[in-house]
Amino acid sequence: MALKQQVVPDVTKIEAAAGDKKAKAPPPKKGAPAAKDEPEAPAEESIYVKEMKEAVKVEKQILRFRLVQIRNWTL
Repeated sequence: MALKQQVVPDVTKIEAAAGDKKAKAPPPKKGAPAAKDEPEAPAEESIYVKEMKEAVKVEKQILRFRLVQIRNWTL
């Protein structure tokens, strides 16, 4: 696990840095024509983000199962 943390870049910092660059653009002037928003191609998620989302999904399923069991036991 320690080796993985040394090699794997922090995905949240990379995405946050990319988002900050877009936010720094100056607003258009009043008389200027509005810039067309080009549809951006969806960026592919890294393998690590997909794994983390899958892990969260599994944990939610386990939690739901346990909550249903507790509810059934109490009824």
